[in-house]
Amino acid sequence: MNRILLIEDFEEIRNWLAGLLREAFGEVAIDEAATVAQAFSHLNTKSYDLIVIDLNLPDGTGIDILHRIKEQDSKAHCVVATAYDDDAHLLPALHAGADGYLLKDQPSEQLIRDLLGILSGSPPLSPPIARRIMRLAKQGPATSLLVPLTAREEEVLTYIAI
Repeated sequence: MNRILLIEDFEEIRNWLAGLLREAFGEVAIDEAATVAQAFSHLNTKSYDLIVIDLNLPDGTGIDILHRIKEQDSKAHCVVATAYDDDAHLLPALHAGADGYLLKDQPSEQLIRDLLGILSGSPPLSPPIARRIMRLAKQGPATSLLVPLTAREEEVLTYIAI
């Protein structure tokens, strides 16, 4: 990780998340944005290894940002960091291309572990989100998941959720 874009409208939370990112990845360059417009400005001029995105922003949503990133064919890992743990927020974020989904109310140590998983190829998922995905997958094809999980994917999510 060399360059990170952190998109969060609340300054206190942005500072806290920046601290977690530095604790996880060391001395990395972190650009910050508080709005969708600021995020787009950064995305127009720089490329990033990791983009941490809040869903609820004053001038739009993190979903708008995810769509833009995927249109640009960016290789950045896109991780949603939010307070929303419901299907109405989770599924659109995953469908828009989120590579991870973290809940801000998790302990800092857990969030750091989840973020570090990126380096080993593990998707950063807060344990409650991993459990929610498992439940959705078990409901069968009537859910809006794009592809059913394999037995191995379910096993990995179970370990993440523990």
